Amino acid sequence: NTLNYSKKFKGIHQLDGLLGASVYKYTNKRTGILGFDFPTDYIHYLSAAGRIDQYEGTTLRTGTWKNDNAMVSYFSRVNYALKDRYLLSVSLRTDGSSKFGKDNKWGWFPSVSAGWRISEEEFFESYRETVNSLKLRASWGMLGNQNINSDYYPTVSTMTLGKNYPMGGSLVSGAYTQYAKNPNLKWEETTTYGVGIDVALIDKL
Repeated sequence: NTLNYSKKFKGIHQLDGLLGASVYKYTNKRTGILGFDFPTDYIHYLSAAGRIDQYEGTTLRTGTWKNDNAMVSYFSRVNYALKDRYLLSVSLRTDGSSKFGKDNKWGWFPSVSAGWRISEEEFFESYRETVNSLKLRASWGMLGNQNINSDYYPTVSTMTLGKNYPMGGSLVSGAYTQYAKNPNLKWEETTTYGVGIDVALIDKL
């Protein structure tokens, strides 16, 4: 959902604003069944299997699994232009991910950029027959990444089932800790910088 605002003042000031929010949720449900001893290679239906095994060696193959994660985001941006020559843009977004603990759930990511349309200046008038547009720009911003760990619950201890306990000369199933929790995991942050020149030339062909 977004809300936009646009207004021009005194013929030289242009102001544009945006407020928005988004919600994302991902759920993955899986079911697996491992069958053996089929009467013929031409019948592959599980109902014809002579044996259904929960494990293949020590790996759980028959069962149901569910993973999910969610993220809430709020974002804003303000663009300002003076005489369509001097440009400024400021944005801020915050994202909250279920992949992190309560103390590190939210990340804040600001950015700012500025531009100067040199080709709109009066002193550039004599060059416009050759150079249609010339703009100098610079930017700074922060980006966030929540895919630090491929597991969906990296900040809490998780348990799983497995045939890994020796008893009576064979392995029996039991529960064990699959991943140790790391409550200090947080958003990966990357800072970016950019400086550039945009040039558009009039096509003489």
